[in-house]
Amino acid sequence: MDSIRKLYIEASSRCNLKCKMCFRHSWIGESFGDLDPEVFARLMDDPAVEETETVFFGGMGEPLVHPALGKMAALASERGKKVELVTNGTLLNAEKAKELLNTGVSRIWV
Repeated sequence: MDSIRKLYIEASSRCNLKCKMCFRHSWIGESFGDLDPEVFARLMDDPAVEETETVFFGGMGEPLVHPALGKMAALASERGKKVELVTNGTLLNAEKAKELLNTGVSRIWV
């Protein structure tokens, strides 16, 4: 394979939960934040991801806390990518689900 078929993106390392069993509590000195949407846009313009089929938003944080997640999902979708994300589901309601579907998200893992 000479191309990236599925690109995993951590939109945010922040999380809206404080689960006792989460190993993130063991991280010392770790700072948390969001992916800069301009950095994501440059990534979508990079020839290395031109043939990428899927952009998957996930990671150790909760993607739905990112204020520009919809814009980033829409950009990936406009570039012909299938867009998926994984969420803990606590911020997912009918309005948010509709927004995500309208931006081109094709699969949500809860």
